[in-house]
Amino acid sequence: MSDYTKSESSTKGGRKDPESAPAASYSATLVPGFCNENRRFVGRFSFGSFRICNMLSLSVHWPVFWATAFLLIYYFLMDCRLYQTLQQWPGSTVNATIGHYSPFRPLTMKLLMMNHGNHYLLMPLAEYFDEYSKFSKRFPFITANMVSFSHIVVCIVAFRMMYSDSLSVRRWGCLLFQLRNWLDAFDGVVHRSHAGTQFRLKSYRNTSGYLVDAIADTWSGFMESLAMYLFLLKNPPTSSLARLHILPWTKPQENGRGRKDFSKWELFRPCLVYGLLVAFSGIFWDRYISHYNNIMEYIPPNVLQKEQQLAQMKTLRMWIFIWVWRLVNAQALLDYGLISIALDKTWSFIHIMQYFGWPFLIIFCMATEIQLAEVQGAVMGTL
Repeated sequence: MSDYTKSESSTKGGRKDPESAPAASYSATLVPGFCNENRRFVGRFSFGSFRICNMLSLSVHWPVFWATAFLLIYYFLMDCRLYQTLQQWPGSTVNATIGHYSPFRPLTMKLLMMNHGNHYLLMPLAEYFDEYSKFSKRFPFITANMVSFSHIVVCIVAFRMMYSDSLSVRRWGCLLFQLRNWLDAFDGVVHRSHAGTQFRLKSYRNTSGYLVDAIADTWSGFMESLAMYLFLLKNPPTSSLARLHILPWTKPQENGRGRKDFSKWELFRPCLVYGLLVAFSGIFWDRYISHYNNIMEYIPPNVLQKEQQLAQMKTLRMWIFIWVWRLVNAQALLDYGLISIALDKTWSFIHIMQYFGWPFLIIFCMATEIQLAEVQGAVMGTL
């Protein structure tokens, strides 16, 4: 039997057909993705014509809840430490020498704008693995490009698992995709070790490694979007509920085996929009890293520019822009997609990205352009 909860549109067992009830009577969950029949709930109450319930399952979802809470607290504390380190930033780290790995030094724009999962989990694991195993030293013939090709293969295997009918298999596919992300972090570790720039995170443009890594990252985004589409093609959402003009997170039924009257285009379009959003975010994230790097990572020729460089880097506004990019860069969006697959909330997620992700990212890119011009003018004196 499939891991899905059967559609509530079924009339078996005396359950009512939701099509016969007004849209306003549908249940709305306080926490999206935790609504499921035949489970015990933490709390439940009514307000007006809506029955609002907190659908945290005591037996199934508490481990997920505590793991999520732990990660959020961990990310918050690490961000506080990162902000404190940024306030102590002495200037360009081009000539800085670091004896051991630290997630806070040397500070580069790429490190500052990296998403939380990569910065605080995958990158430390990759660095410590290489430090203790001496992998890059013991196997000098294994290049960074070889590691990049390996995570392309891992991505293909994960892709096949992520559109399985079994939720358990899809979750294992998400974990395998995270292994792909770890290999993506590890190829950078291998490259920096061979190049003698250990621990210094920077994009080396106009190199074959940069091109191969870009192709591998594009491939991963394509595979995740395609897995979402193939999954929805086999398991379309309940059409009578998905077509209602209500917010995606208020649907009482998420991914079920509803009537298959969705066209392929209706299912493909939001997946395509999500994939393009990931690509759009990746392109502009890389653009801003390059421009900020040219402003903040060069050695100023005079004291005035040095003071302006330090002042601009340590402003609260600069930190806000850096922090938001940590949340909306391409890798972060892919991680959100993996979470939606693991929680069986693919349909809701891609609709949120379609209707809210694009407007927010476009507006934020415009704001970043303005902020970048002002910082450049203050430091470089080009305005």
